[in-house]
This record gives sequence, C-alpha cells and structure tokens, in this order.
Amino acid sequence: MKKDRLLQGLVCLQALCMIVVAVVVTSHYVPFLREKSIDGSGESGANKGQAGSATAGVIGDRTITEQELDQELRRRYGKEMLRTMMLREAVKQEAAASGLEVTPEQLQAELSRMMDGYESETDYYEAMRTQLGLTRQDVQDDASYNLLLEQIAIRNVQVSDEQVNTYINEHSAEFAGATELHLRWILLPSRSLADDILQRLQNGERFEQLAQSDSIDSYTADGGGDLGIIESDDPFIEKVLLDTGASLEVGEISGPVKTDGGYAIVRLDERREHGGLAGDRLIEEAYRRAALELAPPLPQVEDALLAQYNAH
Repeated sequence: MKKDRLLQGLVCLQALCMIVVAVVVTSHYVPFLREKSIDGSGESGANKGQAGSATAGVIGDRTITEQELDQELRRRYGKEMLRTMMLREAVKQEAAASGLEVTPEQLQAELSRMMDGYESETDYYEAMRTQLGLTRQDVQDDASYNLLLEQIAIRNVQVSDEQVNTYINEHSAEFAGATELHLRWILLPSRSLADDILQRLQNGERFEQLAQSDSIDSYTADGGGDLGIIESDDPFIEKVLLDTGASLEVGEISGPVKTDGGYAIVRLDERREHGGLAGDRLIEEAYRRAALELAPPLPQVEDALLAQYNAH
C-alpha cells in the first residue's frame, strides 16, 4: 500500500512539475510573442527597433532585458512547453473524436487520491500554490488530462470479470481502508522517571511542557513530543508504539511503554480513518488499474497521439 501511494505521489509530482514549467514559460514567454506578433517582425508601432529592450532585471551594473530572458526561457524550456501544449490539444481532440470525457465524480475521486496524506483539501491546494505555484484550476486541469489520457490508453483493452477479481485479490491491501494516528510521546531513560512523569501528568502538568523539559528524544522534544501523523501500520515505527496509540481514545495518555530507546509516555491527539473502496467503486477502480497494466505505457500513448495528429 505504501509503495503504491509513494509511486502515485511521484507520478503526480512529475506531472505537476511539468505544469510549473509550462506556467513559468507561458507567463514570461507568451507576452513577448504577443509583442512580436503585432506587426509580424518582432517590433511594434512606436517601439519598433526596441522590441525586447525593456528591462527584466538589474544585477549590479548589468541589465538583463526581456529579450534575453525570453531567449533563455525558450532555450531551456521551449521544447518541453511546446510538447506539453501539443499533447494537451492532441488528447483533447482524440477524446472528443472518441466520445470520451471525465465525469465530475471521476475527477473528484482522482483529486481525492492526490490529496491523500494532507490534512484537508485547503491544505493540499495551499501546498500546491506555495510549493509549485499552481492554482486550483491548474491542478484540476492536470488531473483531468491524466484521466483522459488513461481512457484513451485503455479504450481497446479488454479485461474480464475474472481478471478484475484476480486483481482485487492480489492487491487487496491497496483497496483497504487506512488509519492514521497523530501521536506525541515523552521518552525517558528509566521506568522510574517515566512513572514520575506520568504522575505529574495526572496531577495536571501539560504534556507538551514536560516533553520539552524531560524527553530524551532530541528530535521531538522541542515540538512538545510531536511524532506527527503516522499510519497505523507504519513499518518504521515500533509496533509497541503503534499498538499503544491505536488502543487510545483521542486525548488519552498511556505508559510507560518499553521501547528500544527507553520508556515512553504516549498521547493520541487525533485519529483519522480513511475508508477503503467497496462495491461498484472497487470494481471500477480495479478494472481501471488492471487495464492500465495491459495497455501500452502512457508516454508511448502520448507519442502515438503526437504522430497521429502530425505534430511538428
């Protein structure tokens, strides 16, 4: 399950990075193209002879012109940008010709998969904006493109009911629900010290303050013992901690728990339940994934579409 989510995350990140390139090139390069297109010569009206001479930036005594900037953007990103634009158009035309479309439900399901691991939809879109410079519409357009491309790839692939059932059985963990735990801990070197801390907590002292002052885990002490949000079957976290956290109610404290690093006092701050797929949604998703395994790789499908629509 984790490998599958990691792979999905890397694929999404790669796609989003391509959008970033497109946004950067479009925002800087297209205005220059518009200026050039006014009279078809790269020079416009009163500014004829000065096209591209406007200042883009200054460093020391060096002035970088808009023309220099645009030329550098074209050199570095022009081919990628042009390919992206042609691919978007080719997929759009092929989908229209084949009667394929992405329904609002399909788009929302894809976006939900992309948001997996974020605290909320708002947090996800904010991360895309601050980290990659993407708007909500950019993200949704990219997701829609990927879904249409997949539909084109699998439209002629035949998957039997038996193959779908086999896929579900072989990948059951990928379709199962998941539980995430937001844990804090205070790690002590001995059982007696852990008992003392537990008593102080029962007397009303704050967990975060005791973690900062007494925990021997330097990585989490300053953050009040915050271990973050952890999957309940995370292989990198000691099972005893996961089992303890899973047994708690939100806000409840337990311990001392013997761990490899010492004795821990554990608090559960939040529990998140992610429901798995079932019924028609499970069948549809299993069919899609099984068909994609049998279909040509998506980059190959993209190349074929460019050739089909005589991209040059």
